[in-house]
Amino acid sequence: MSVFETCPDRYYFLRLNPMTTYLMVSTPLFKKVKLHSEITFYSLVAKKVSKKDAEVDWEKKTAEEVFNLFRALNHIHQVTTYWFCQPLKLLHMKLDDITGFNPINKAAIAKLNLTNPIFPGLVEFSSKRSVLRVQCKDGRWISVSTILMPAKKNGKKCLTAVEFYNGFMSKIENTLDRRFSSR
Repeated sequence: MSVFETCPDRYYFLRLNPMTTYLMVSTPLFKKVKLHSEITFYSLVAKKVSKKDAEVDWEKKTAEEVFNLFRALNHIHQVTTYWFCQPLKLLHMKLDDITGFNPINKAAIAKLNLTNPIFPGLVEFSSKRSVLRVQCKDGRWISVSTILMPAKKNGKKCLTAVEFYNGFMSKIENTLDRRFSSR
């Protein structure tokens, strides 16, 4: 079993047993490992995942990128987005295979004279499937069924898509204003 020891000058020592010591020199992407017998090898080092890496920027990411972000980071940090500057964590998400745009306020879309409107971050509620659909940069949709949001008194509250729609989305009349945003 290996043990890493750190020195103040950013050198790392790997001790496999009391007789062998490897000197590891830290570089931004790779760690160069030198053996005492002049043998050198490199090992790839990934950067530390932060909470900022788990924030979704709907204008820059496609649906597949958002879903891959969810799959990669959800066990470390939940994927985060914002609803009117309030952070939300998306707990259950999947790629939506249903295409198209079905807003309640079709008159607002007609005024814009767009044939294929794409509004990244736009949220619509699907009553048939009881999910929130969020549009991404490429026009495809992500389905979200459970949201975690901070509560004022008891810390955090887990909401289903139906509860989020009834509590927050239904109070906003203009469909185009129902959007998730990045910070």
